[in-house]
Amino acid sequence: MRVGLVLERFGEDASTYRHLVDLANELGSLGLSVYILSANISRNYPQLNRNVTVVRLRKPRSVLVEIPTTAISIAKAVDKYSLDILYGHIISKILLSTIIAGKLKSKKTVLWHCGLDNNERRTLQAKIRIGDLLGFERIRVMLLLKLIFVQSIKRASKLLTGTDEMKAVYSKLVGIPERNISVIPGFVDTNLFYPKEASHIRKKLGYTTQEFVFVYVGRLSEQKGVRILIQAFAKASKNSFNVKLLLIGGHSSDRQLEAQRIRYYRKLCSELGIANKVKFTGSISNRSIPEFLSASDVLVLPSKLEGFPRVLIEAMACGLPVLATKSLGNEEIVINGTTGILVKGGSAKEFARGMIQMTEDSNVDNMGESARNHAIENFGISVIASKYKKLFESL
Repeated sequence: MRVGLVLERFGEDASTYRHLVDLANELGSLGLSVYILSANISRNYPQLNRNVTVVRLRKPRSVLVEIPTTAISIAKAVDKYSLDILYGHIISKILLSTIIAGKLKSKKTVLWHCGLDNNERRTLQAKIRIGDLLGFERIRVMLLLKLIFVQSIKRASKLLTGTDEMKAVYSKLVGIPERNISVIPGFVDTNLFYPKEASHIRKKLGYTTQEFVFVYVGRLSEQKGVRILIQAFAKASKNSFNVKLLLIGGHSSDRQLEAQRIRYYRKLCSELGIANKVKFTGSISNRSIPEFLSASDVLVLPSKLEGFPRVLIEAMACGLPVLATKSLGNEEIVINGTTGILVKGGSAKEFARGMIQMTEDSNVDNMGESARNHAIENFGISVIASKYKKLFESL
């Protein structure tokens, strides 16, 4: 079987693209011929399985012709490489281009989409009114969501998402029959994410062996709950000098914006009197993240709404228990009280209680071991790739 993976870009270090390389390699090891199709390919990309081929699509001359140009280029690749199935990933214009190419060549199409934020859900629920057409930004949002996105995923042979909660959302808000939606969770490469000897990282960060380190990995934004996290940490660490907070990430695609956000949250830390307890690393290589996770004690994820947060399974694979909010996506990953603790979202007070509970729980190490076993058994890449192979073969 020959599968075309259609991506917006390929070869970047960002998690979204790195894990697709892992999936392609694993599918290749299972005997599938995988063709990575993208108009944006970096010069340096990871080593690929012998059954994985990179195909450069034609780059559109203008955004106005981006979708038809990409669709035609995909269709040509279908003919050249005798592709059986097209798989489009996340980005709306990629999803629509994949659908168009699939229709042109009468091929089965599988689309992956991991979730919708609150604004997107509200937009899908709302009826279009004349007022919505006044203003470029509102027109753009309506066009992207209600035309390009919705019409794309409705026409897929199969829509893939990471959780049962998102399956219900797509069925209710978009009107896709549940039989046309499959749930395959995200995965973690356990050959990369595993408990590592990280005393040198801990020393480099200035942490002693007696200090308890909470780590956050992701974008620095209000949507991700970073303000609530910092406020919660201020409460939780009020009477302890040995509790620290490490924030990894920012905004890797915009270094200027990342620097602005770090300054903003550092100012908040100073106002709360915890500047000496909080460190910001900015964006780091994904290959370095397992070491930083291994140098920490508990991963924290304060966001109120998540689709399938891959960082949870990456942390668990490294042997870290997690503290996260009770969003439905998180509840399908974390076994509350066994692999981590789940608390009410949107509340600094509740998150602080969870942090205090983690620092005082003598069972944290056992929780971390359970978290790793859970990640390997349920989210290991070999387990998930087999589910993809089975799905492709069923179409």
